[in-house]
Amino acid sequence: MDTFYQILSPSQAPRLPSHYSHTSLVQIENCPRRWWLSHSEYHGWNGRYPEPVSPAAMLGSIVHATLERFSSDYARVISTGDEKAIQEFRKQFPLRATVHAERQTFLQRAKTNVRTDLVALEANVSVDACISLFKDLIRRNFGPAAIESLLTAARTSNGQRRTWLPSASLTQAESSAKVQVPCPALLPEIDLKIDAPPLRGTIDLAVTEPEGDTLVEYKTGEPKPEHEEQSLLYAFLWWTVTGRLARERQLIYASQETVKLGPVTHELVEQEARRATERVNRARNEIESPSPRVHLDSEGCRLCPVRQLCSPYWRARETEATRWTEASVRAADGDRESIKWRDLEIALQDVEQLPEGFIAHIGADQSRKRILCKLPARFRPASIRSYAIVRLLNVGLVPEGTDALRIVWSSLSEAFWGDTSSLDTLDPKL
Repeated sequence: MDTFYQILSPSQAPRLPSHYSHTSLVQIENCPRRWWLSHSEYHGWNGRYPEPVSPAAMLGSIVHATLERFSSDYARVISTGDEKAIQEFRKQFPLRATVHAERQTFLQRAKTNVRTDLVALEANVSVDACISLFKDLIRRNFGPAAIESLLTAARTSNGQRRTWLPSASLTQAESSAKVQVPCPALLPEIDLKIDAPPLRGTIDLAVTEPEGDTLVEYKTGEPKPEHEEQSLLYAFLWWTVTGRLARERQLIYASQETVKLGPVTHELVEQEARRATERVNRARNEIESPSPRVHLDSEGCRLCPVRQLCSPYWRARETEATRWTEASVRAADGDRESIKWRDLEIALQDVEQLPEGFIAHIGADQSRKRILCKLPARFRPASIRSYAIVRLLNVGLVPEGTDALRIVWSSLSEAFWGDTSSLDTLDPKL
């Protein structure tokens, strides 16, 4: 068993971010404890605490990386003003080769993550699945009507050809001077950073025009309210760095038509400036606390990658729907066609050790249930007696005979082992 699957205690509090991204602000706002545990340092572990990689997340990452390549190359072709080249670009773009290369890159990266089930990723994230999702995005947003508009947009009203600029980093100047950007231009993958408040972000595509700019974000998942918040934050960063207001903001989804959010005004970006400052200050205060607050709810905690380290999660009424409690174990119906996947904590003092697992008992005398657990080799310690508890993530329960239940595993299941000393120091008080 990899030592990572011991329940580790933070050895050092996390360093504060030099600049906050939209993602880090949302994570801290949703649960300061989760961010704190994810970014703390741990004895015997170098680097950030790893998070599991799901097939859906990897598929989205591959498609997004392919979109970045596509939009960058498309912007370059559009800037030439060659109408035939623009019309032929989609046919000539090396889609399968690009997706294959990105897939290999992400799979290679996943090999270094101890929590990755590489077999499941390779089986569930195919090149064809990535191409299908990519084509959905392109079909909705780069179809014939969009190409016609791009042919028109390739030149301005006075016939001036657009500039194409490859990905670039724009940082707010120390003085009040703004960073000059080409106009008209197509600017893919623009990194923005400011110091007051300390924020950073990357705009997928900016289209600059004398009448106002369009800021575009690609989204491979389902729409969320925070996407509109991200778009407004990026419009504020764009205005702060360049002094330019966005005439239009767009969210491009695979699952629905493009969402057009409209222009931003001076009043709106000034409001966002005040709001962003308040968000950064609140986030900093939260994670500087010696005991960051925990937000407990079934939906949020179910997806938390560090819930095995969070003692309140395993005791809270708010999270009972995501855990196998004594009541839900007694009520387990054993329907093999629709297995429920939940988390289960088992005290190990009285378990019967088996060569490849153990037998535990849960509940009082009258409703006592035997739980049979055969551990996958990657989660199997040398001696169960060395630990006080095991916390099993995403496991199911099915009948075994007439009076027992057997634990079943999926590619998302994990087992974390803790002794008394580690459990005593899990709550952040460093």
